[in-house]
Amino acid sequence: MRQLLRARIDVFELKQRLDRGENVVIVDLRTVLDIQASPLGIAGARWIPPEKLDGKREPIPPGELVVFYCAEPGEATSARIAGLLNRHGYRNVRPLRGGLEAWRHAGFPLEPIRADLPGPEAPPTVSAGKDRAQ
Repeated sequence: MRQLLRARIDVFELKQRLDRGENVVIVDLRTVLDIQASPLGIAGARWIPPEKLDGKREPIPPGELVVFYCAEPGEATSARIAGLLNRHGYRNVRPLRGGLEAWRHAGFPLEPIRADLPGPEAPPTVSAGKDRAQ
């Protein structure tokens, strides 16, 4: 866990990578209630609830840089999930330092998170990648 906390990526490095057009898979690990309360997230992020990342069949491409963020400024969920995937062979997973709040405070772009949420307000899903909005 300490190794993953040291491997965190800060919002400025992530923004630079996105601006350069690097293929970064950004995963929003917030809960359904967090998404419903605050449906804005990092542009191009893919919402995957933490319980869907159980290590058996990951919906994330191996070999890509994967950045996790959550609603917790201490990145507890992001670090836990990054550690889980690291144990299952993912070598380039990094929690976002400061989580979504750090991204917001830096003034970087936000967009509605597209997720399969229960209920009538569920927007369609989208995948992250080079075609993400800036």
